[in-house]
Amino acid sequence: MPAPDDFSSYIGELLRGSYDCVDRIVLRAYYPMGQTSGGFLLWGERVLRIEIIVNNVQELRCGKRLEKLPAMRERLEQMVVRFLAVVQCAHLSFVDGRQLDRLSLPTIRGNHRLAGVDLQKPRLRAVAEAVIALAPQPDGFTAEELATRVRTQQGRTMAKYNARKAAYDLRKLRGKALVQRIAKTRRYRVRRPGIRTLAALFILREKVLKPVLAGVCRPKRGRPPKTIHPLDLHYQTLQRQMLSTLQHLKLAA
Repeated sequence: MPAPDDFSSYIGELLRGSYDCVDRIVLRAYYPMGQTSGGFLLWGERVLRIEIIVNNVQELRCGKRLEKLPAMRERLEQMVVRFLAVVQCAHLSFVDGRQLDRLSLPTIRGNHRLAGVDLQKPRLRAVAEAVIALAPQPDGFTAEELATRVRTQQGRTMAKYNARKAAYDLRKLRGKALVQRIAKTRRYRVRRPGIRTLAALFILREKVLKPVLAGVCRPKRGRPPKTIHPLDLHYQTLQRQMLSTLQHLKLAA
């Protein structure tokens, strides 16, 4: 049996009794000043630590015996690093004008011509949203898992979306280098540039264009609220400027 590392020695001192395997791992580092659900430990708006809990050790695929504890820890560390990489890419999302124009153009892969990625279409928008949600999975995801995620998120509107349609949409995303297939498997992984691009497009559409245009077309009447969120102030400024621009272009009365 290999010599235990410092982590195993520390954990061993906390164990009492006789054990030969591990069924569940709970590794937590509580900070008394602030904790939120979902595995994040916060101080104000700053993340201090991320927790990870394993309810079924078998899913780690590295054994259950105590001597496998260092391998379990390494596996969990990889999962956390992958998750943080996805969060960082989504937080620092970016898309340029040329890339936006190229997404909707067809792609040639070998002898096959694939349609472009048009996020104005509800189906592809739902697929892209599900892909971002599945991005943190350490082992990637399958077409069936993508289809299940789409149906779960969209409900009845995408009830007939199946693995075959998901595989076709994944080919389109691969054509734009947003998603890559894991070698010698039927699993897929979202590339970091792909996360940045898809997250940026969603933020632009859902957090910028929709609320700004909605305010321009249907301005609110009545007294303004006493307390206005700073983001709402930015929306109001953008709406006034957008309305002025549309009036200058003769697109609004």
